[in-house]
Amino acid sequence: FIVTSNTVYTQFQLPLIEDHLKELGPAGGIDTVLQHSTVKHNLVVACDMPFIDRNSLQYLINESKQYEITVPVLNQYPEALLAVYSTSCYQRWHDGIEEGTLKLSDLLTMFATKFVDGNMMQFQNPLLFKNMNSRQDLEDFAV
Repeated sequence: FIVTSNTVYTQFQLPLIEDHLKELGPAGGIDTVLQHSTVKHNLVVACDMPFIDRNSLQYLINESKQYEITVPVLNQYPEALLAVYSTSCYQRWHDGIEEGTLKLSDLLTMFATKFVDGNMMQFQNPLLFKNMNSRQDLEDFAV
């Protein structure tokens, strides 16, 4: 499913689920994923990462089996919007948000988190973590 209130995403023919905690950014979106998921492990992917590839996703999934969260770290920064989250995280994640923790890197420290080498993943796919957030990003990339 896609966490959004924007109906333009119906074009992907997947269920749309609105954030139940409004205006909390990515932390609230992940909270919604964990609340609504019916599976043990959830691959969370930001909508602004168009160069994600099957091998990178499979690598994250393979690394996630024994952990609550598996997240790549690129140049010492966790890429928490390309990660695997266990549904078992939901209550502690939600409690952290309720207590005012909204920074993803802070929330990640509350769990058995495996940090994988995002630099190695980027070596395999140089555009993996490239964000496209505007028409200008797209025009800059096309040049």
